[in-house]
Amino acid sequence: MNVRRIWRLPAADVGGAFLLYVLYVFLLHPVFMLLTRSLEDDDGDFVGLANFSAYLETPGLPAALVHSLIVAAVATVLTVLLAFVLAYGTTHTKMPGKRLCSVLVLAPLFMPSMLPGIGLVYLVGAQGPLGWLLCGHELYGPLGVIMGSVFFCLPHATLLLRTSLERVDRRLYAAASGLGAGAVRRFLTVTLPGARYGLVSAALVTFTLTLTDFGVPKVLAGNYSMLSTEIYRQVIGQQDFGMGAVVSLVLLLPTALTVTLDCMARRGQARMGSASGGALFLRASPVRDSCFAVVIWTVTAALLAVCGMVLVASFMVFWPYDLSLCLDNYAFENLGYSWAPFLTSLRLAFCVAVFGTGLLFFWAWLAGRGGMSSALAFLYRGLLLLPLGLPGTVLGLTYIFAFNEPGSWYGVLYGSFFLLVANTVIHFSTVGHMTCSVALEKVDRNCENAGRLLGVPAWSTFLRVILPQCAGTVADLFLYLFINTLTTVSAVVFLCSADLTVASVSVLQMYDSGNLGPASAMGTLIFGAAGVAVLIRLALAEAFRRKKNISPVHGGKARV
Repeated sequence: MNVRRIWRLPAADVGGAFLLYVLYVFLLHPVFMLLTRSLEDDDGDFVGLANFSAYLETPGLPAALVHSLIVAAVATVLTVLLAFVLAYGTTHTKMPGKRLCSVLVLAPLFMPSMLPGIGLVYLVGAQGPLGWLLCGHELYGPLGVIMGSVFFCLPHATLLLRTSLERVDRRLYAAASGLGAGAVRRFLTVTLPGARYGLVSAALVTFTLTLTDFGVPKVLAGNYSMLSTEIYRQVIGQQDFGMGAVVSLVLLLPTALTVTLDCMARRGQARMGSASGGALFLRASPVRDSCFAVVIWTVTAALLAVCGMVLVASFMVFWPYDLSLCLDNYAFENLGYSWAPFLTSLRLAFCVAVFGTGLLFFWAWLAGRGGMSSALAFLYRGLLLLPLGLPGTVLGLTYIFAFNEPGSWYGVLYGSFFLLVANTVIHFSTVGHMTCSVALEKVDRNCENAGRLLGVPAWSTFLRVILPQCAGTVADLFLYLFINTLTTVSAVVFLCSADLTVASVSVLQMYDSGNLGPASAMGTLIFGAAGVAVLIRLALAEAFRRKKNISPVHGGKARV
């Protein structure tokens, strides 16, 4: 194709082609390099399936797969059961304080996954005040990983199930009551069938998070081998990149399967539509509401105790021997560390949130409504499903293989801040694209038609009409990217260096060196930054709501 024909292509197709090239550089090429590296030895020579044979013959590596699957299965069952109780109690009962519980149960979302593990060490470890609850069992091992995974995954599963229960058609409850069905029968015939896709999705998400999480096993697994920690040990500990690639592919297979099934479950939930029939009428039941209140507040208190122990211990001299309050743990310079990782995390989170939100929203509009050809849009949507099935540790390892090439232009990016931003945006791109696509589908397509008839450029319609109607979604996506960038560990652990380290990886390094106090302090800073971001988002939403409800006709008074 000559230059003249290229200039005749629609601008949307040119942008789509550039978009696909970006995804090739930062997604397809790294994954291809992972596959290639698994078939090579340390010298780069092709060895076929020799690395896979070595994996099966290496003591402990096949067991790591079995351990990971068992722990993920047990943690999934426990998490989904607790999450369903929490979601049902806060949506289908009149228990006291359910709104407050709905907020407090989300506390672990604002922390790296290592911190609930550290909190469990403080709380029920050998020196913990509640260590007797383990009845003499060892915390480090499968028991600790299961407990930590339940605490880490519970907010995710609860959010999914709460949304699913709120979408159950209210008219079904009215019909069941009119036919004389009691509470138990309504639960079995209406609630459970209506929430079946949410249960499946919550189970698959929990299983995937537990299987791929790096932070909890790193803190609590001990000598109990897990796939996610084996990747780190093979690459960082033994510098065996070929075996690290093989273990990554082994971890990738069950992850891809569960993600595929989760997408099918979410489509099934979407086909059921949203809740109809108005608000659900709830009758007060003292026995039911009291039972749910006891269980839910107990679970919420346990979550807050684990998270709170990290916050409290960060202000103590040396837990549990010297409980004097101090700020020594925050004097990172005196402990051989610095504040640089936290400041780098803030800068990284802001850059990822700004550029990620802007790019993902614009690209979603370009693929859905901006005139991109159907073939390019199909490829774009298909490629953006890939990061959802890539565990963070695997994605980080692929970037080592793809960009650690001194002889190519890719090597210029290795070890740079830009590569951290690109890796993080790609890591969370699937959820961001889906969020933007759903928001754009709700905008009337006549907006673009009216703009074209009036001769308004497409970019002007996008900025002045489409973007304002999706302002809430854009703000939520910004917050999602900001908080997840602050708390992620696995996606960037392989890309950090001595000169460029983020706070979550710094927590890992402090824990490895036995400095639990400074690790808790750094984690507390992450928690505080995420909490401030949430408060700012809520304040902006409230200010926008009040401004929207002001009527200029009535002299600035709110409408009734």
